[in-house]
Amino acid sequence: QETKVEYEKLIPKILAVSNNRTDTRIFVRGDKNINYGRVLEIMGLLSGSGFTKVALISEPYKQR
Repeated sequence: QETKVEYEKLIPKILAVSNNRTDTRIFVRGDKNINYGRVLEIMGLLSGSGFTKVALISEPYKQR
């Protein structure tokens, strides 16, 4: 959820939490200060590791 995980430990951690089920839905949410390319890199890492249900979460639009 809100716990930070080091890049190298991301896939092993998600595999452990999902009981090695790569059909588990994974939601990716990036902080507004992070580069969008980095978010896509993480999504690609997940997909490349066999996860088939990777989704991006965004914050609801707020008018300024």
